[in-house]
Order: sequence, then C-alpha cells, then structure tokens
Amino acid sequence: MGTPTTPAIPSREEQARREIGVTAISPRLAVAVTAIFLLLLVAVWWLAWQCGTTSFAALPAAIAGLTADQRALLFGAFVLAFAVKTPLVPLHGWQARTYAAAPGVVVVLLGGAMAKLGVYGFLRLVLPLFPHEMQEWQTVLCTLAVIGVVGGAAVAIVQEDAKRMLAYSSLSHLGLVLLGVFSLSPAALSGAAVQMVAHGLSVSALFLLIAHVERQGRASGVDDFGGLANRAPFLALLFIAAALASAGLPGTANFIGELLLLLGISQGLGLWWAAIAGVSVILGAVYLLTLVQRWFFGREGLRSEAVGEVDPRTATAAGLLLAGALAFGFYPAPIERAAGPVCQRLALPAPAPAVPAAVTAVEAP
Repeated sequence: MGTPTTPAIPSREEQARREIGVTAISPRLAVAVTAIFLLLLVAVWWLAWQCGTTSFAALPAAIAGLTADQRALLFGAFVLAFAVKTPLVPLHGWQARTYAAAPGVVVVLLGGAMAKLGVYGFLRLVLPLFPHEMQEWQTVLCTLAVIGVVGGAAVAIVQEDAKRMLAYSSLSHLGLVLLGVFSLSPAALSGAAVQMVAHGLSVSALFLLIAHVERQGRASGVDDFGGLANRAPFLALLFIAAALASAGLPGTANFIGELLLLLGISQGLGLWWAAIAGVSVILGAVYLLTLVQRWFFGREGLRSEAVGEVDPRTATAAGLLLAGALAFGFYPAPIERAAGPVCQRLALPAPAPAVPAAVTAVEAP
C-alpha cells in the first residue's frame, strides 16, 4: 500500500482568491456597483439635458437654479458613486477582498492611483457643483469619514494578510483625506492634495515590495515569513523606508500631508475632530511596524527560504517612488502651488441657492 498523502493546505492568498471568486466578484456585487455608476451616468445625462450644458464654468449657476429636490437627488447620485470608488464607510466592503486577491501589480494601480479618483470626484465635481448641499450634509459625511479613519486603522492591526492590512490602511488614509475635504478648510484641502500624492507614492512602493515577497514565497500572510532582513537586506531597507514613509515619518510627504490635514480639520471642524482622527496616525505606526518586525526581524517562517533579494527592476521602481516621497516631504511647494488656488476657491462659503423662476413668478403679487 502506498503512503497516504496529506492534502496541501491552501495559502492565505489561494483562500482569498477563492473567497473573491465567490463574494467580491459575485453577480450581486457586480450588479450593485454597475447600478451605482449607471445612476451617476443617468444623473449626468439628465443634468446636461436640464441645464443645456456640461461646461464646468456654467454648471454651478445652472444647478443653483434647480429646485431643492432636484439638487438633492443629483447630489446623492454623485456622492454615492464617488463614495464607492474611494471608498467611504459603509461602502468599503469590496476593497479588502479585492486587494487580497488581486495580483501585486494590479494592487499597485488600485491603491496608488485609482482609489484617488473618488477623492478627485469629490474635489472636482461635488464641492464646486453642490456647495450648499455639502454644507447641509457636512456633519453626516464627516462622521462617516472619521469612522473610516479610526476603524480602518484599528481593523488593519488585526489582519493576518499583508495586502488586506494595507487595504484597511488605505481606507484609513483616504478617510482622513475625505475628512479634510469635507471640513471645507483651505489648509485641509491643500493637505488633501499633498496626502493623495504622498499616499500614492508610499503605498505603491509597499505593494511593489509585497508583490515581490508574494511572488517568491507564494503567500502574503503576516506570519508566513520571518527573518527576511538576514536573507534580503536591501529588500528590508526598502520595505522599512516605505513603511516609515506611509506611517508619516517627519521628512516625508506623508508627514506634511497629515499635518496639514489635521491642522485644517481642527480649524474647519474643531479640535475634537482632529484629535479623534489623529488616533489613526498612532495606529498606523503600530500595524506597519508590526508587519516589519514579523517579516524582517522575527524568527524565520515556513516560507522564508523561498524569498530572495529584491530584483533590480522592482528595487528601481520602489526607490524612485520613495525618492519622490522624500523630495516632496522636504519641498511640497509644487503640489501646494498647483492645488492652492483651487483649494482657496473651493473653501469659499457657498452662495445661497437661487429661487427657480417659476416659483418666483407664482409668489409675485
């Protein structure tokens, strides 16, 4: 008789891929996301038909002339779509599963660039087109954002997969950016621009390096590796630098962005809002340094032997990203010059919405 073989235990990556095949990319989720963005598309079509223009210069005045109910429906459609894209709590359920199951290079694109499109939508469309509604819903949106800021960081601490950890980290960092946007403070809006660039640089470097470890070790679990600093010292150097940049080490762009955001939030919303959001900075250092300690300085894990030194292409890409984070940390003026005038304009008090002509005619004596 042959010796019975023990069935192979799937890695966390394989388990996540199975999970995402069943849940994250399920027909229900696909239909829900498609419906939300179709709603946005219908809102844009209706807006163009009703206002007779799609010019950014003419739309604010045209939207101000709509009825309150029409503006509220349009505002809801725009906010819902961009809240899914960023994401904003409670529409964040897709993010961690997608990040965990997607290949590393895809996650670099998702976390480093595409997640910022939702914030861009709030800055470029929602704030200038619906300033009155933004002020009406400011408290609700800020509450959802601060839940994402602190909750995302807290959940990241207990994750057992590095990519899921960074997914919740992105939820926390982008929640802080959204809180700054919703505060309508010039300093926070300027900080949001800096933080989006900084987060894109640091998290892209982290995901590139995690992709290297995952590609060689066939896993990305927090406990799957250990002692990698002895086996791959240059990988350890790059990873620690990326983790410190993401944690907001002074001298990096993340530090400037977080500082401007917290100062702006305290000015626009109050000190307590900034204090609660600031907890995420401490929690961020906890989960990032925990990952560094377990992967690079802990005892060797089951898959550590498979991981070697980082390849030149990945090292060059990560090094350039980290150089950008360091350069903007010491000299963020290019970002502030580009974003400053726009932020000042977006932070102006919203004008009172115009009364539709038909209503005026009815009420006239």
